[in-house]
Amino acid sequence: MKKFYLLLVALLASVAANAIDYYLIGGFNSWTTSDPNCKFEAQEDGSYVLDYNGTLTSGFKINDGTWSNDAANFGGNATLQLGVPYSLTVGGSSGNIPVDENIENPHLVFIPAAKILTITGQSVEAETIYGIHGECFGSDWETKDMTEADGKWSLTAEVIPGGFGIKVMDKASGAQTGWISSAADGVVTYGSPMPCVVDGTNWTLNADGACEFIFDPEAMTLTVNAANPPAAEIVFYFDNSASNWDEVTAIFTNEAGDEDEYLMEETSVAGILEAYATDAYTKVKFTDGGSNETAEYDLKDSYLYSTTNSGEPYELPVDYSSMYVTLFGTFNGWADSGIHPADDGIATFSNVAIGTGEFKIKTWDGTDAYFSTGGAVAQDEWVKIYGNRDANMTVEGATADSRFDVQFNVKTSSIFITVAAPVDYTKYYVTVIGDFNNWTAEGTQANAEGIAEVKVSDVNTSFKFKVYNGTADTYYANDGELPLNTLVALSGNSDTMVLPADAQEGEVTFIYNCETNEVKAIHDSGVEAISIDADNAAPVYYNLQGVKVSQPAAGLYIVRRGDKVAKEIIR
Repeated sequence: MKKFYLLLVALLASVAANAIDYYLIGGFNSWTTSDPNCKFEAQEDGSYVLDYNGTLTSGFKINDGTWSNDAANFGGNATLQLGVPYSLTVGGSSGNIPVDENIENPHLVFIPAAKILTITGQSVEAETIYGIHGECFGSDWETKDMTEADGKWSLTAEVIPGGFGIKVMDKASGAQTGWISSAADGVVTYGSPMPCVVDGTNWTLNADGACEFIFDPEAMTLTVNAANPPAAEIVFYFDNSASNWDEVTAIFTNEAGDEDEYLMEETSVAGILEAYATDAYTKVKFTDGGSNETAEYDLKDSYLYSTTNSGEPYELPVDYSSMYVTLFGTFNGWADSGIHPADDGIATFSNVAIGTGEFKIKTWDGTDAYFSTGGAVAQDEWVKIYGNRDANMTVEGATADSRFDVQFNVKTSSIFITVAAPVDYTKYYVTVIGDFNNWTAEGTQANAEGIAEVKVSDVNTSFKFKVYNGTADTYYANDGELPLNTLVALSGNSDTMVLPADAQEGEVTFIYNCETNEVKAIHDSGVEAISIDADNAAPVYYNLQGVKVSQPAAGLYIVRRGDKVAKEIIR
């Protein structure tokens, strides 16, 4: 017994020696890494405890004292409540943990294995103030406090070009409790309210001189008024397909008559050239550098000019064939399987079982971009959504079993959601593809219930399912080995799977459910084992494993009638 005790003591000492150091970090301590006053103490039961002597404000995380280890970076998005176990998220994209009130001298219990944090302590009412924090006030990032009047916060200051955002602070301590920035691409539109989100994209200011910042927390908008706003950039086009000039120079003038020249460049459309200017110029004419010259025209944004007319609205066509749009969320386990937008830039997802779950949009055209409102999206109208990697959205008015048709316009970053009509599964085709058939095979049509029975021989390599829904292909697999005679839920991804070794020769029947993307694989021996009774016998039902069923419920069965055997669906 003594030896066991000594061994246990040694084991616990070894665990303690190898334990990861965890620290509390946030605006309350100016995001100081490895702060000794914020170090958790490891406990023998695997938990970590911290009694912090001070005030904990909203917006904090737990990490290992660095920002380099995503696996030790714990945060969240939902508001933490005192005394209630809080489910943490882990990873480089996990958000800061918000609280409704400040907490005096908090006691924190952190369980890394379960990703749980519980905080107790004395809550104190928190009062929020705002400031503009950026490099637009000088070479280093600096904060200038805003002042409040009638629910809006404002600041007037001298600026230089640079990035900035809105710093959310606790009034009592001055600690940072949040960060508000652009809900779009960070481009400042002067004189107009710009949508804001928590932890969005920093704005880039390109004005000089005095600027007024007006933040409306209720509307979540920021307005920037500049005494000397920079001129807005415009793009215009010239149709050279008929004139075939070797080079085309745009000559534009401002109201004072000052001229400037720009050599136009080719676009992706043959014969169409483009150039950029600012709205400080009002007129434009074109020349080939010799005697050929057009009349002078009014300079307009996104207009197409030629030698014979003064321009018409024009939008340069976009090739969407190399772009992918993904709709993913809790409804499909966040499986990443994108589709190409149509020629008009709209990607359509039909009959998606979103329900009340969270989801977002991802686009890929060489790099990933994520889009979400961070809230509930209205149905039956186009809704602008913004670049936001961390936030998700839901469908307004949805129920747990709601299915929707979803459209996403990549040109306008807008989403349109409407309740889906009943699915015509007879438009669906299911194909098994892999190295064994050179990734080429004819699909099997699903029946009205969405069931497709696909027979394939000698599946002796990795494979996946291709499901065509009448408009687009989606690929499904279950990384690893697909077991026989077991209903398996697949996910839309780029993985492949294999059959068990004893099923890689001979015929295999896949029963694929297009509604749930579940599949059951049956090796040919499963059906052959069923015996045939005499003629005129009553129907006898077997499940897909060949087991007799006396009282069949709704589903797919092997049915024997006399000397005939068939698969049938009971509704």
